Amino acid sequence: MNLKLCSVCGRPYSELHHIVFRSQAPYMKEVKLNHKYLCIEHHRGNSSPHRNREIDLKYKKELQKKLLDLFPKAYYTVEEIGELLGISELGTYRIVKTLKLHEEGYERVDLVIRMMGGMMY
Repeated sequence: MNLKLCSVCGRPYSELHHIVFRSQAPYMKEVKLNHKYLCIEHHRGNSSPHRNREIDLKYKKELQKKLLDLFPKAYYTVEEIGELLGISELGTYRIVKTLKLHEEGYERVDLVIRMMGGMMY
């Protein structure tokens, strides 16, 4: 059994939280960097990203930094994006479908903004 522990308190039986909410960016649901395991209290309670904007912003800023670190170059191909994120080709195309394709590839900043649900934090 693959038991996931809460990343805040270490309790077992945690739930999967999408840092960039599925309603903000459904194309990010398979990106593991966008996942955080939280116990019921830390996922849906008063000290959760769903009820506390400061916590939500903290998790989003952490994810944004991870994405900027993961994508240090200025441009990326679809293949590179999928490989770095560890997602399928279809999942990658869902991310880039609204982005401008430059001769060099997809621009890093555009890519990160798209993965963050359309904004930088």
